[in-house]
Amino acid sequence: MSTLTKPVYLTISGIMGVGKTTAGELLASRLDLPFIPESADKNIFLELSYTDGPRWALASQLWYFGQHLRNIPSIQKLLSSTGVIEDVNVRQGHFLYVLSRYQLGHINEQEYQLYKDLYESTISFFPVPDLVINLEAGIDTIWERLRNRNRLVEKTVEKSYLELLAGNQRRWMNENKTLRVVNIDTEKIDLVSNEKDKSSFVATILEHLN
Repeated sequence: MSTLTKPVYLTISGIMGVGKTTAGELLASRLDLPFIPESADKNIFLELSYTDGPRWALASQLWYFGQHLRNIPSIQKLLSSTGVIEDVNVRQGHFLYVLSRYQLGHINEQEYQLYKDLYESTISFFPVPDLVINLEAGIDTIWERLRNRNRLVEKTVEKSYLELLAGNQRRWMNENKTLRVVNIDTEKIDLVSNEKDKSSFVATILEHLN
């Protein structure tokens, strides 16, 4: 049962395999809020970007950017009534995945500048989250989780890429001066089957909203 007194906009942040969807669905259920998933399975460029990064990485990231643009009207409408939880915010795409692909050479200098210009010219249209829930876990834990999931493309991800993502995520969170953030170590809690951990997690989020 929700104890929220006004509509809120929550976003779940963190690298792949850290537990974003699990956390988002749990909060949506406990707080009676709609949940907007990332829908990575609908990104027709994602698998291609892992097999041929220089050819498809930018297209994959632009697909996500387009999805975020399409979500703006829904988020604005929900913020006038119930509130909403979003799995991954447009800001993470820019500061984490696009940057990481650029550093790997999968996105070249011109493509990176193109995306950066697009992001900076439109970011003012995106609602600002009331709270960013930043999930963290050790690289070995995340690597094992990816291998236990039913996403074949993720089974090819190397630890070095996860380390790059984690480093850029930490840097973004540390340098962020505008967003309210709460850090959650998902290695120390079980949001799948431990009811005490679930309740404690939700309580932590509510505390940071007050």
